[in-house]
Amino acid sequence: MKRSTLIQRCYYNDPNLALQASLVATGGDTKLPKHFLEGFSRTARQSFDYMGRAEFEFGALGLALRPLIEAHHHELIFRQIHIHPSSIRSTVHHDDELRARAPHVTTQDVYYLCLKDQAIQVKERLLLLARNDRTKNSDVSLQEPIHLSKTLKYVHDPKHVRTYETWIEMDNGYIFTTSLPVSRFLVAYFDPTNDLLDPRVVP
Repeated sequence: MKRSTLIQRCYYNDPNLALQASLVATGGDTKLPKHFLEGFSRTARQSFDYMGRAEFEFGALGLALRPLIEAHHHELIFRQIHIHPSSIRSTVHHDDELRARAPHVTTQDVYYLCLKDQAIQVKERLLLLARNDRTKNSDVSLQEPIHLSKTLKYVHDPKHVRTYETWIEMDNGYIFTTSLPVSRFLVAYFDPTNDLLDPRVVP
């Protein structure tokens, strides 16, 4: 796989506002299929965040996801990873306070959709990003922060409002999310027959 440098952040939004917010953030035209964009906005309730770089705008998302969107469902794979917060890099100095507020911390699930021939490498890449999404090496060197580590670290903190739920990796064209509703939308969109759906993964 190519080195990951561009990952689009997506956030939960009002379904009546989500589409317009996405178009504003991406320069007015994502070059994504209309039915995908509308479903992502209104069903999954996700908006593309403004990333502040031209590399994310003016059709770049559509180009990045074209292999995924044009693939037949048997060429795709949908899976999840269980990640325990103890494996995630701390970005603040109040972990003791967090544990006191959320003493029964469980694993956090990350769902991902990619081409089958990328599955093993995507899983490894996501585990790397979950541990520390600020890392820079031969596999990852992000131009903009994605805040995945923080999202996973504080998902069980009752005082933390989770901002980001879904991410689109643009160098290799795959999608990952911490949201069960988004994962259900992805399965329904990319495989209406539900051949992708492992009942153990998405109940």
